[in-house]
Amino acid sequence: MDNSNGQKEEQSVTLGFYFPATSPAGDVAGKTSQTEADKNLRLGFGIDNFDQTVLTLKELQIPFSLEPTQTNFGFMAIISDPDERKIELYKK
Repeated sequence: MDNSNGQKEEQSVTLGFYFPATSPAGDVAGKTSQTEADKNLRLGFGIDNFDQTVLTLKELQIPFSLEPTQTNFGFMAIISDPDERKIELYKK
């Protein structure tokens, strides 16, 4: 991303993953098959420019499952992808 001086500005993202103990897809002979999105899977991202990211998502009319709010885990919001999997956004 370029800043106002035309210089490249570094951005960083922290990823977090949540995997449930069991999968709704089931397990057959030690192998898991999946035919639809696992809605129990959740990704988490630490965002440097959290406020601007939230504004951009709202402009794009991305639905929020949880509006930006202070939690025990920090300031966060939750959106859903097109397959309705939850994506957590954390303010760094």
